Amino acid sequence: MGGTAIEIDFLPFQETANLLYYGAWVAERYSGIEEFITRKPDSALPVIQQILNNVHKYSASDVFRTFHKLEELKQRTAQEWEKMDILAVPTAGTIYRIEEVEADPIQLNTNLGYYTNFVNLLDLSAIAIPSGFRSDKIPFGITLIAPTLHDEILSAFGGRYHQSLN
Repeated sequence: MGGTAIEIDFLPFQETANLLYYGAWVAERYSGIEEFITRKPDSALPVIQQILNNVHKYSASDVFRTFHKLEELKQRTAQEWEKMDILAVPTAGTIYRIEEVEADPIQLNTNLGYYTNFVNLLDLSAIAIPSGFRSDKIPFGITLIAPTLHDEILSAFGGRYHQSLN
């Protein structure tokens, strides 16, 4: 399909992903459902309640520090985007059984999003594409990621990739 594989520094993408679950960014997520959760606190799944309970340990200063950190990470990832047009990653690095996720939902969901949890925070375009089956018959896929507003390019490339798999 063309293209040249290159090595990039994935660390700033990973640091961005960590903002999603481990830091004051949870306050942004909480603000969208605060009224509902206040009225019906038992309506959220226990794992969601566990995540949202962390919101009260962050100050306004923490939130602004997180926004500043995100801006720094955007600059660092922009340097990596100068090297590439599309970032291809596994959609999920592994697969877990339901009982495994239920036993440690925050960590395992963090693991599942290792390659993709940064996409929204960095305002990137992405498309997940089925890619076949592993030797144990479990499906897997890849996610193609590009800068914002590159949806059409990703869709076209993703379509060609998917067709190439028959």
